[in-house]
Amino acid sequence: MTTLHTFHDGSVLKKITARTLIAIPIWKGNRILNTDHVTKIQKDVGTHVNLLDSGYCIIHYPEADAAGKEVTGSYIIDGQHRAAVLRTYYAPPCFEPDFDLLVKEKTVASESEAISYFNVLNSVKPQQWAHDKKLIANEYIIGMEALFNTTKRCPMIRQGITHRPYLSVDKLRDQLILYNVKPDSIKAFLTKVQGWNKRKCEEAQISLALHSEHKDASMWSRALEVGFMLAMDFSWLSLLS
Repeated sequence: MTTLHTFHDGSVLKKITARTLIAIPIWKGNRILNTDHVTKIQKDVGTHVNLLDSGYCIIHYPEADAAGKEVTGSYIIDGQHRAAVLRTYYAPPCFEPDFDLLVKEKTVASESEAISYFNVLNSVKPQQWAHDKKLIANEYIIGMEALFNTTKRCPMIRQGITHRPYLSVDKLRDQLILYNVKPDSIKAFLTKVQGWNKRKCEEAQISLALHSEHKDASMWSRALEVGFMLAMDFSWLSLLS
């Protein structure tokens, strides 16, 4: 990768190859892929895919791998339709030559920062995301991270592979989409889930005092220590209905 320019917001313009780009996964908070739009792009460029040499944004943020080690995850946050065309074009067996393209890269610290950056890139307003399940879920995630990720040192909702008592943001987003959440219910839900978490902490404190030798006592104790029960008992999902 060749760095060409650094922007005022800390993002950088880089030159990479098309095959390098399509090896990067799409950010899970992106809009639902519009296959009709992909087909239109394919028709417009034909075999001249080198016309798709710009218009991509990539984010980098810390996440946990399978061993619980912090690594840097990279995702395409803008340009997913053009990238879909390139993936189809270079699908095996393909011996067509690679080519260079330009991407804008930015490092963010959390899922909320990723969502905010996505909104800036796409000028997303409430009336625009009101019917897109992924975009609605993103707004819930911002609210939940603001509620539970009170310290950067130990966030409760995390990227990557998580272990209890921490909650995976990807699993959270999947559940929010599954429950078909509504944009006008965010504030009420946050109030309810905060109350639910408080009650579960109180219940866990009593339960641990009575059953300190239970096989999962240490895990529940850790959850109580950090004051976060959402990954321990998923009954709070009923609050989304």
